[in-house]
Amino acid sequence: IILLFLVCFLSSLSTIKSFSLLSSRSGARYISRIYEVTNNNSDQEKKDFTRWSSPLYPKVKIEKWWLANEHLLTVGSKGVTESQINSLRELISQHEVVRIKLTSDKMNAMEISKIFSDDEKVSQTCDLLEVRIKGFMFGRKSLRQKAEVSDTR
Repeated sequence: IILLFLVCFLSSLSTIKSFSLLSSRSGARYISRIYEVTNNNSDQEKKDFTRWSSPLYPKVKIEKWWLANEHLLTVGSKGVTESQINSLRELISQHEVVRIKLTSDKMNAMEISKIFSDDEKVSQTCDLLEVRIKGFMFGRKSLRQKAEVSDTR
């Protein structure tokens, strides 16, 4: 019985992986760990996914921005294209916050958001604010100063 328990326990550990997001380019020097089950977006993975929020912004503000803004950009099953990265750059110059929606359940929001934030021009102009299962949100760098000022009041 103990051997059977150990085999089951070890097999469940092998399905969990650690994903690190290092965002030193965007001015933030932090590593965030998100644990996810690797069985192709099953119901178990959706239950185990934890929302990632930037430690540079207050969580209350991030939640307010998420609810106040509709998604302005959509990434389909073909993945991220250069034109979508260019669109994000244009949208962030017009809006303080840009939400991006994923249309396919098979896409990993953390990996897709990392593709956007790895672009040099995107990382110079905006920060990744939050990642959820079906989308993520970028905000202008100037938003950080506004959030800090409103927290001190």
